[in-house]
Amino acid sequence: MKRKIMAIVLSLALIVSGVSVNTGKVNAAETKVYSMGTAVSGTITKTVLYTLVSYSTDTYTFNTNKDMDVSIVFTANQDSLRWTLSSSGSGNYLYEYNTVAAGMKNTYKMFLPAGSYTFKVTGGGSAYSFIINKSNACQVKFAKASGSISGGVKKNVAFTYNCTYDYAKKYFSMKNSNTKVADCVYSLNTDGTGTITLDPKKIGKTKISISLAGGNTAMYTGTVKSMYLFVAKGKTVKAPKPSGVKKVKWSSKKKKVATVNKKGKVKGKKDGRGKVIAKAGKTKYTYHIVVTDFIKLGKKVYKEIEENVRNPEKFKIYNVYSGFDKNIIKGVSIPVIFVDFGYPNSNGAMERGKWIAFYDDVHELKYFSVSSYSDLMKRKTIKPSKIKR
Repeated sequence: MKRKIMAIVLSLALIVSGVSVNTGKVNAAETKVYSMGTAVSGTITKTVLYTLVSYSTDTYTFNTNKDMDVSIVFTANQDSLRWTLSSSGSGNYLYEYNTVAAGMKNTYKMFLPAGSYTFKVTGGGSAYSFIINKSNACQVKFAKASGSISGGVKKNVAFTYNCTYDYAKKYFSMKNSNTKVADCVYSLNTDGTGTITLDPKKIGKTKISISLAGGNTAMYTGTVKSMYLFVAKGKTVKAPKPSGVKKVKWSSKKKKVATVNKKGKVKGKKDGRGKVIAKAGKTKYTYHIVVTDFIKLGKKVYKEIEENVRNPEKFKIYNVYSGFDKNIIKGVSIPVIFVDFGYPNSNGAMERGKWIAFYDDVHELKYFSVSSYSDLMKRKTIKPSKIKR
């Protein structure tokens, strides 16, 4: 009995150490050099010693001379098997694995940086086959080839790519043919989709091209057909001529609000919204005009403050200024007024408030609090009495 126990213990120790004492012993399979794109077949052998099972592992090594996407097609003929792929050289460590069920075929796509790799097959004694192929040339595609962009409004343009996210992240590139018309940035998602975001700056056209190394180039033409102009009543602003256009015929659709001359100079006539058209051949470009009457704007602000402060009968205006601010919309001069006022707090003491107010693109009142008015350009004083109701 003691001899039998000792034999079992010895057998277990030998199996753990990688040596089998059974007559059908398993030797570790030698490492084989694998050539990309070659179909390989093999069989994982196993040894059963009492109730313990020992498996062999088939090992293959190969190199990639450049970064690439690959597809691993693996078939487990009888029992489930597991393959692992790891980097065997220096640099960033890579380790991927997949378990393939008995009788199943599995395709796995992944990104391999240039380097040396080890591919191993292990599992329950089963025949297997696999092939590691370089994926086809990477492709990118826009959902639409062209589109219009509204002035002042960012536009997202969708595209797709058919490589792995890791490859796209490293080898995706974008070009913008006309940065005067629009700025653009791109973002990539892990599901094979992406977005180009266009931020319009000027009326005209721009062509966006996207590409992947080793693949194709996709083009998108974005046309900015409209933009906003902010004009103070009695003042003149020159509408920027559409990019790439030589001759333009100008006209105003609401002359009571704004007029335009043959040189594209727009004059604000009345508080409100207007429209100026620039016609170049058969193409029409639209300029949405927002005209600001500083006194009318001031009256609206006075009412807004009065309705929102405590004890409005004690509300007091100290200073009112008109001017222009380029910080509200990047690069666009907006007519604004600055109102410096006082109001009683919950303890009855007077507190100071400072508001910058303006009209947005649909001529609605907007305002925000500030601590100073150092950014106000072309500042002029307005008597507080002129904006009181």
